[in-house]
Amino acid sequence: MNPKWITPWLDWGELWLTQKKPDQAVQVIQTGLKANPDSEELHMLLASAYSALGQIDNAIIAYDGTLRLNPRNVLAANNLAVLLVDYKGDPQSLQKAFALGRDFEKDVPYPLFLDTLGWVRFKMGQQEEAIRLMKDAVAKSPEVPTLNYHLGMAYYKSGKTSEARAYLSKALKSAEPFQGRQEVEQILSHMRG
Repeated sequence: MNPKWITPWLDWGELWLTQKKPDQAVQVIQTGLKANPDSEELHMLLASAYSALGQIDNAIIAYDGTLRLNPRNVLAANNLAVLLVDYKGDPQSLQKAFALGRDFEKDVPYPLFLDTLGWVRFKMGQQEEAIRLMKDAVAKSPEVPTLNYHLGMAYYKSGKTSEARAYLSKALKSAEPFQGRQEVEQILSHMRG
């Protein structure tokens, strides 16, 4: 009845996502965005739906759209940086990810954001700085498997095998799924062998 009212679009899109139907969510959210092109929330939800579909390039575009509307949206900046590092990884994407997360440490020292900045530094070959940031993230949220995985990988690449083993093992102990689980299993079995 009132297409400019954002809440029903958000609720409808989220309903499809919770029902594991991200393709329907994308359709609903895109329709909502036609009526509300300046909705930061709809752009964020669209990025989530595209991520759920595995359409990373479209998710990146949607997060960029969010940041055009609000350059200070740290969640969009963090999520975009993660996609650029984990799915792109080329020097230009790493530079953009670093630019997005550069101020996380002083502005929003939230563990997941610190980890993102540390992971970007790790992928850029800045091991010591990466380890410093990721140790801080793990200290604040010691049970999050992704944080342990990232710190363990940084230690592993730095040749610090006992520290690597401790954090990688802790990541695997979690029942929570995380990207990199198979890599951790391979590294740990290689370390035992």
